[in-house]
Amino acid sequence: MRVAALAVVAGAAAWAPRPAPRVSLRCAAATHGDKVVVALTREAGKNGGLACALAEHQIDTVEVPCVSTQRTPRMDALLDGALLFAEDPWDWVVVTSPEAAKTFGAAVARAGLGATRDAKWRSFRLAAVGGATAAALDACQDLRPWRGNSFTPATATAAALAKALPDDAGWRVLFPASALAAPTLEDGLTERHFDVTRVDAYTTAPAPWSSEDAAAAASATVVAVGSPSAARVWAARASVNVRAACVGATSAEACVDLGFARDRVFAPAKPGLAGWAGAVRDAAAALA
Repeated sequence: MRVAALAVVAGAAAWAPRPAPRVSLRCAAATHGDKVVVALTREAGKNGGLACALAEHQIDTVEVPCVSTQRTPRMDALLDGALLFAEDPWDWVVVTSPEAAKTFGAAVARAGLGATRDAKWRSFRLAAVGGATAAALDACQDLRPWRGNSFTPATATAAALAKALPDDAGWRVLFPASALAAPTLEDGLTERHFDVTRVDAYTTAPAPWSSEDAAAAASATVVAVGSPSAARVWAARASVNVRAACVGATSAEACVDLGFARDRVFAPAKPGLAGWAGAVRDAAAALA
């Protein structure tokens, strides 16, 4: 597997055999006379956190949404049914993205699960792939009874979560997922004899680009990649000769597979907004 060859160096974000030294962005701009422009590729309206984090370091950004989230009535019905009509209560509900967390929270609201008098139907524990996903669970008002108690693995990947999920709380797992999510989690849990029910609760589709979006993409020197889906859209429509700053290992692997040069792909050792912003700074600094 390619992942074995792409180890993140401790304390660094570069996915390269010899990580580039950190230099100040101010010095880099002075040396080249070029402006660093970062393309933000999450869904429209969801790029504000990263934009603000980069603005603190005087890094210019442009929003170029590469994906849009889609939920169908059938998807909602399948997840509602898993909550309302399961023969036995779930022991775990496991989510691997902030969008999955929000989708599950919406299903709990529709089912009225947070207010049900029958405690056995809300006795499940929550597990999140990482800190950003756990924070999304905590932000859901209808998940208040479970707030602050999500299990997260030491490494924010589906494979790590599958290996680390405790087996002392029961074996029945509900996995609300993107229809495009790889089977890594359910395969790993099944190998450990968990009984996993996956529900494809939402999907992502390529976001349409206007001529202005295409021009903004062409102006970017760094692309901030938040998912393999976003990486695929960018590679199909824009240049892979820019530097890619990825939210985590899975997106970084996707970028390399799509043709980004390995020494131009950056990712944090610990996924999350702060680590992602750090990867962007490292990618921009490497332009010096």
